[in-house]
Order: sequence, then C-alpha cells, then structure tokens
Amino acid sequence: MKYPKKKVVYLSFLMIPTLVITGLALGLKSNDSSKTKVTELKTEWMTDLSVPFDPDSLIIVLDNESSLEFKNYELSDFPEFNGVEIQELTTYTSTLVQKQLHAEATGDWSELQAHIDNAMLVDVSNFHRIFSFKLNDFDRSNALMKQRSAKEINDHKVQVLEAAKRLTKHEDILYAGPNYIHQPALTTNDPYYTNGTQWGINHIGLPAAWDLSTGSSSVYVGVIDTGFD
Repeated sequence: MKYPKKKVVYLSFLMIPTLVITGLALGLKSNDSSKTKVTELKTEWMTDLSVPFDPDSLIIVLDNESSLEFKNYELSDFPEFNGVEIQELTTYTSTLVQKQLHAEATGDWSELQAHIDNAMLVDVSNFHRIFSFKLNDFDRSNALMKQRSAKEINDHKVQVLEAAKRLTKHEDILYAGPNYIHQPALTTNDPYYTNGTQWGINHIGLPAAWDLSTGSSSVYVGVIDTGFD
C-alpha cells in the first residue's frame, strides 16, 4: 500500500458550499443567480473561533462586473485596513478570460483551439476573481521559533472575522470570509480498499490509525484463524 504525504493545507471556502465557490472561480453555469447565492453566504460562514482557519488572512470574491474590469488591486484599495499583502488566486483563469474576450472581439480563436477541443473555456458571464488578503505578517517558515499564544491567535481570528464583515460592504465584493484550514487524513491507494472489497478495514477503524503509523516493511504479521465463527 502506498500512502500520500500528509500535510496541512489552507483550503479556501472549505466551510461554505464548495461547488458554488468553484463555479464562481471557473465561471461554471448555474440555474440560479450566483449573486443571490453568495450574498446569502456572506453572513453564513462560521464565527466559532475553535474552527480552524488562518488567523492572518481572508478570502475575497469579486462580483462579475468588477472581475471583468481586470483592475490591479492593491492594498491602497482597502485603506480601512493595515493590510500586508493582497494576491489574486485566479490569475491563470483571469488571463484565459481576457484571451476569450479578445477572441470574441476579433473573431480569431486560433490561440484558444486547445481549450476549445478540451471544453476548457470559461463561462465569462459567471466568472469571478478571487483574492487572498493578508492582514498580519507572520512568517510560517519560522513558526516554531515564534510560537503564538492561544489568545494572540484568537485575537487575530476576531480581526479576520471583523475585516470580512467590513469588506462585504464594498460594492465590488461579492463575498469575503475566513481562509479555512483543512488537514486531510492519510489513506491508501490499494484498489481492493478503494473499491470497497476490503470492508473490514473501515469496520475496525483502521483508517484513523494510519494518521499515527503506516507500519513498516520490517514487521511481519501472521493471522491464525480456524475458519469457524
């Protein structure tokens, strides 16, 4: 059995409906207005400080009209915050959308033929740019040397939640919320496990043990069974 390396990842929008936000980023079509959906989500993300989310940054989603202006957002666009960094997370998709708009205007789609062949064009009318807005400057590469107290982390989380509420008042912002943290569990790629054949593995709770140890090739295990229940 092979196990992927376990790591902590920052997963934007983990605590809100993933398909809705993914659709916003990629411009996927929806029967309902994305504006209505995300407006409803603005005040629905969790405010429980025990929920794991980055205490130093938050996520911003622009509305469609503002996204298509392709403005180069800077910290000065948010003077009410003493922010550290703002970074677009949809740079590649933004570039693709601009190429599509140019192709529509000129009628020359040759540069995008590969995207057309693989059905990878973006629904421009539902496209939304996504940004990471860093509020606090904390060097994660030196995190072990700069341990923060629980109170300091919670204070920063409160700052993130308050900033998100204030950012949602901007007319060009469709959604603002925490950058939630997801820590995936180890699992195996054994086909007999993934297809459900080895039903007993889940029955005895073995997947939870893989986070502690995946065993060793130097250890031999023998099973003695009479074959009778």
